[in-house]
Amino acid sequence: MSVPKAPAGKRPSRFRTLLLLALLLVIGLVCCRHVLVNALVKLALNRAGFEDVLVETGGIGPAHLMLRAASARLPLPAGALQIELEQLRSDFSPGELRAGHFGRIALRRLAIRAPAQWQPVTRGQGSGFSMAPLFRLVQQFRFLPLQSLIIDEVEITSGRQPATRLRLDYSADADGKKGRLVLRQKGQAAAPPLTITIARDDRSLQAHCTLDTAAFRDCLPESLALERGAIQVTLRVEDQRVRLALTAADLDLAGWQLGRAELFCTLEAFTEQSGEGLVFSEDSGLDVSNLRGPFGRLAAGRLSLTGTLSWQEAAVMFDWRPATPLHLAGLALGADSGLKIGQLTGEQLSMQAKFSRPQDAAQDWGRIVFGPGSRFAVQHFRSEDVQIERATGLLPLKIALGDRGQKLDWQPREPVFVQGLVTGPVGFVPLHLRKLRCSFENTSTARALALDVSLPEAGGALQLTWKAAAGNPEQQLVVRTPEHLQFGPKASLLQIFAQPAMPLPAEAVERGLFKAELQLKWGQAPLACTLATSLRDGAVHHGGFTYEGITSSHHLQFAPSFRSLKSGAVAVKSIEGPLPLRDLELALRVMPPEQKSGWPVLQLESGRVSVFSGAVSVKACPYRFETGRISSCTFSLENLDLAAILALHPVDGLSLSGRIDGSLPFAMGPKGPGVYGGTVRSVAEGGLIRYQTSGEALKRSTYGEYALKALEEYRYDKLAASVDYRPDGQLLIDLHLEGKSPALSATRPVHLNIQTKQNVLSLLKSLNYSQGLTSSLNDWVRQHYRPNKTK
Repeated sequence: MSVPKAPAGKRPSRFRTLLLLALLLVIGLVCCRHVLVNALVKLALNRAGFEDVLVETGGIGPAHLMLRAASARLPLPAGALQIELEQLRSDFSPGELRAGHFGRIALRRLAIRAPAQWQPVTRGQGSGFSMAPLFRLVQQFRFLPLQSLIIDEVEITSGRQPATRLRLDYSADADGKKGRLVLRQKGQAAAPPLTITIARDDRSLQAHCTLDTAAFRDCLPESLALERGAIQVTLRVEDQRVRLALTAADLDLAGWQLGRAELFCTLEAFTEQSGEGLVFSEDSGLDVSNLRGPFGRLAAGRLSLTGTLSWQEAAVMFDWRPATPLHLAGLALGADSGLKIGQLTGEQLSMQAKFSRPQDAAQDWGRIVFGPGSRFAVQHFRSEDVQIERATGLLPLKIALGDRGQKLDWQPREPVFVQGLVTGPVGFVPLHLRKLRCSFENTSTARALALDVSLPEAGGALQLTWKAAAGNPEQQLVVRTPEHLQFGPKASLLQIFAQPAMPLPAEAVERGLFKAELQLKWGQAPLACTLATSLRDGAVHHGGFTYEGITSSHHLQFAPSFRSLKSGAVAVKSIEGPLPLRDLELALRVMPPEQKSGWPVLQLESGRVSVFSGAVSVKACPYRFETGRISSCTFSLENLDLAAILALHPVDGLSLSGRIDGSLPFAMGPKGPGVYGGTVRSVAEGGLIRYQTSGEALKRSTYGEYALKALEEYRYDKLAASVDYRPDGQLLIDLHLEGKSPALSATRPVHLNIQTKQNVLSLLKSLNYSQGLTSSLNDWVRQHYRPNKTK
């Protein structure tokens, strides 16, 4: 069976079928061009990171495209922008489209709305924004795809701030190698405040931006008011790198004044399985000079920006490893610039930071860690109450940031060296802060600082804690010794003070165990300050005396008034010196001032010391610090041994026996101490006086033969004396003796009255206490003895 052939001159049916299908496809594309354009625009914007894209197309022709309106949401790491545009028209030619050019674009209105408060994008929001594709797009950008761009109105709003309305004009040359963008305030023809020039060649793309901040002032919201200054930015893209240079001069922004700042960096993008990011090369850095603002000032600063910035779906990380040391000069912090730092440098610095938004609000969203080898050096630190000439050490800081608060931890492995520390009138020797542990915590309810440090110069460790409740002016500071400070010739609290001069040299402290706790509270109530101290097993050698077995304790309040919270106690086991003492015990109390404007009173509640084989005691002895006020008390003499008293200043040929009691009324006046109306008396059994002298004494004394004969062996039954001591050093003693002298008569009583007057201060200066008294009693008898009639 044969198949009939098609008539000559007619096309095959298959070709007609294909032609019909192509015609139907073209008709479909023309009829559905709006839907197709909408889909392509949405797809492109979604791939670029935009969300909630809405597009309403207008006319579409072979040489033009019109959009009536479009809107999209751009979620950024710091917040989300809402972008809207109205009446966009693009005119182009098929040849321009084939070359990748969009021709000429005119837009009536572009609105950009930012939130009133920027909030990080959470994992649940699912941000699709990525910096790496945008960065790679800039890297691969080798031509300017627009011949011209005109936006008649650019409206920028943030929260409730008034809208800022600008006009943008961009034009390029015919081959698209050079372009110029101008941004000015809408309706004004003055010199544009912002100008951007763009140029390209076969290897690179360059962009240069100049911003006149004074002219741009009216174009920004009040919160970003620029009073004056100029900013220049240069961008260069070549060899898969982006080089950025920014210079700002004479800038005034929101209360901050900047003399000059230069930012320069070279960036590269990378993509890894765990995330993507940017690399800042070794030549990246920031130089700043003459920066002033409401929270401080900086004369000069240099910072290296070498490091890596990377991000994942819900985390941003920064690894900072500066290629050059950090250097800051003339740094002042605080609203009143009360904290000043002459120079601050950092060497071998490294820092890792991570910021994320966890699901649980109790978890930290940020963490900053400085490497263990990071070092700092501070010179000429000044504040209202503290001065430091130099401080150096390691800086292994750990900082945690969270919704519920922040934490800082600093635990250097090596000692921190501090030189020239001065707080108020007190200066310190160079200190080595060992085993330093410092932590600071700031939460919604409270702030707290804890510091533990070991001071070898002080003989041990100190602890400092500071607390303050949020919304409450009340604050508390506690400084204490967790363990006893071990004092010695090379370590004690006295060792750490350089000024003022201590009353006791630091090397005088031989040993001791010391504890203390200082508490301060302030806020709405007046300042409250207390100090509790204790010392045990102390030993001090000073001024020819050695103090052994010292123990003491006292609890004092310095504010709001100076007083003892409870009686203090001082005990000394032995005091070795010209006058040996044993078992000294004192009970002390600081009393509040007797008048509002007066001084506190030091009350010696009781005191007792063993001396001369007896004891001296005192009770209720007040000491008033006011000039001209006399404080008085009475010292009681109990069973003192005359032989022990004489042994203190031996006299050739003289020996004494017997014991005495007495009382010495003591008064401290404006001219010094004094004793007025003191009395001394022998105990019931009396005593013996023996004095053997040479014949020379008889020749020099009118009454020498009789008196010295009586004193050869004088057995007294009664000894009584009155004692007065004046502040100028004059000691007056009237001595009355009743007894018998076998050398004169075995039965007849002999009474002696002796009056002596001596300047004790001059005597103490002239006498050598390590040797016996070499002056002769003969001269003393010749000058002061007055014979009395005997019965």
